[in-house]
Amino acid sequence: MTRTRIIILAIVALIGIMVLGKIFFQDDDAEIRTLLDEMINAAQERNTKEFMKHFSFKYKDSSGNTYFIIQQYVKRAFDLIDGLKVDVKNIDIYVAGDSAYVTLEVITRASTNGGITHPFGSEQDPEMPRLTLKKERLDWKIVKVEGVQGSGYFSEFEF
Repeated sequence: MTRTRIIILAIVALIGIMVLGKIFFQDDDAEIRTLLDEMINAAQERNTKEFMKHFSFKYKDSSGNTYFIIQQYVKRAFDLIDGLKVDVKNIDIYVAGDSAYVTLEVITRASTNGGITHPFGSEQDPEMPRLTLKKERLDWKIVKVEGVQGSGYFSEFEF
């Protein structure tokens, strides 16, 4: 065998081991917490694409909102603000097979037009959304969000 073939076989074997490890030794709770951290960072950077990559294209909530409607809401909200700080606490995750349910408290502080607003939760009245996630291929995706009210001029973003 040539040196090139040995290297290619070693790489293929390593990738195979990594995939099998992810399938058989996954920590769903840790993966979902990582997803939430990535969403918080994307929101603070006002990066719609990175924020929405955690939503399923099959997303549909009880108000009839779909992935594309949520994407437009998020883009519009990010465009209306100059900066955003997101604090999340009291995360509760329940995993049942290929479904997961998450409840959490969210407090936001957005700077806009020289002022500060709390578009989705304040210290006195945090948002308490309920997320439903499904396993799609090897990743968790949000398929439904409930319990979001919004405030101020963001109040049109009700779910």
